[in-house]
Amino acid sequence: MVRRMIEGLVVLVALLTAATLGAARLWPQPGTGFYWRIAALMQTDGDLGPVDFVSFQRRNHPSDALTCPERVCQKATPDDTAPIFEVPAAELRRKVGLVAEAAPNTIELPCPADCGHAARYVQFSAVFRFPDVIDVRVMEAGAKGSTLAIYSRSVVGYGDWGVNKARIESWIEALKRITSPR
Repeated sequence: MVRRMIEGLVVLVALLTAATLGAARLWPQPGTGFYWRIAALMQTDGDLGPVDFVSFQRRNHPSDALTCPERVCQKATPDDTAPIFEVPAAELRRKVGLVAEAAPNTIELPCPADCGHAARYVQFSAVFRFPDVIDVRVMEAGAKGSTLAIYSRSVVGYGDWGVNKARIESWIEALKRITSPR
């Protein structure tokens, strides 16, 4: 009996290891691959491009999070209000890049020439490499300050167990540590 349990555990570990190693190959580049196909079949947004924070509407399921300055996200209700940082927008945008670069399993998506202080990232879950897309837009806030809007959402799945909200909170906390919020 114990031997069968051990053999079953070994088989389970081998299958999980194979799935983990194979998962890295399931996303050859952003916008293609296995997970994007699943997203299309599930009729989720997938990655339909950059978010226009003024006019977009949030999805109808709990796999996203939004932090936005007051009166910016006019058609979407944010989870939190973004802080104001005592740095110019260009500097805050640079620091967002540093925070994203330090986040595990995160890559920056290409940005068209006219994206200004916006950035887009994909962060993959550690084991199965499920992708989440993070849109960030930095904007001026007063004479010497800036703020940002962040929308983080899962590409695949209905719920996210609070992962997207926790990501935004951790990125903002990291930004607070390396800048000075008002």
